[in-house]
Amino acid sequence: MKILLLLVLSVWNLMASVITPNEVYAQVMLINKEVNSLLDYYGVKHNNQEILKQSKVVANLKPRNVWQKTYEIAVK
Repeated sequence: MKILLLLVLSVWNLMASVITPNEVYAQVMLINKEVNSLLDYYGVKHNNQEILKQSKVVANLKPRNVWQKTYEIAVK
């Protein structure tokens, strides 16, 4: 039973594909093109700079570790 399980897992591992950075970039560009075509189709007015400005998150976080506090003091 263990041998069968190892055989199935090894075959399954061989079937895994490797994704290159070029393929990722191509998919991102395709998704971006599709989103823009949907925005144009539905007549949604959008401004990328305004979206980026609205989605910026400002948080007042305090360091919890000693090395983080030391770094903040050293930077100041």
